[in-house]
Amino acid sequence: MGAHVEHKFERGYILDEERLRKIHNLLESRISKYSTPLSPQYKVFRGDSLSYETGSVEDVVNEDNDDWRAITRVELFAEQGEVFRFRLTFAKDTVSLFINGDDRDAVFLLFSDVREYIRNEILAGRKPNRDVTRAISFLIALGPMIAVMFYLAHSTRVDTALASKALSTNDLAEKINFLVRNAVQGQSPVGWLPWVMLLTFVTVALSDSFVKLWRFLFPTDLFLFGKRKVQFEKRRSLVSKLFWGVAVSLAVSALAGILVWRLTSK
Repeated sequence: MGAHVEHKFERGYILDEERLRKIHNLLESRISKYSTPLSPQYKVFRGDSLSYETGSVEDVVNEDNDDWRAITRVELFAEQGEVFRFRLTFAKDTVSLFINGDDRDAVFLLFSDVREYIRNEILAGRKPNRDVTRAISFLIALGPMIAVMFYLAHSTRVDTALASKALSTNDLAEKINFLVRNAVQGQSPVGWLPWVMLLTFVTVALSDSFVKLWRFLFPTDLFLFGKRKVQFEKRRSLVSKLFWGVAVSLAVSALAGILVWRLTSK
């Protein structure tokens, strides 16, 4: 009895030479039992619109992988008519696995091995969802606006006791003072509204910047061959230095604040 399995992984990935060779060896060991010799094949797509097929993993890992020639998609496949078909695709925003074969146990065993290895060793982390990020940014921006609206509603409320006193008195100066005081209290928060509207616009607009910053700090969907690997190592070193620089600065500031507080509290 044959079997057919398909699976899409939800998280981003980082594929380098070591991981690619591991998948290659895993697939090769599982398909070596077929009577007709099978060997893993690759289809590589590049940013300059060039694509090619090769049976050598060396051709893939030795790619220059830079600028317009950067790798955009890698497919690892092996086929033998209707007896066995395997395809593992690494593309932008997706990793998909397809296996079909007439040996049910062999298909499920290979699927389990490849899936677990990808989950544990290749998937790098979740990518920020742009729509969710915008929604969260918008909700955060609504906070100050709602607070100001409540403040406006409260501040424009007339004090009934003072109003009754002003109406009952014959002192014109007291009536004028009440009107002026009430007008000032009711109008002063209006100046906040443009700032709240600006904050709302900026927060929503910066959601795209947040996504870009997240991708810079926690990059995924990477083919770390050739120059891209060098660039990745430099970026990781920079992020590490920035993180520790900020952490040390915060720690020093906190310790200095505690020291000053202790000295001044004596």
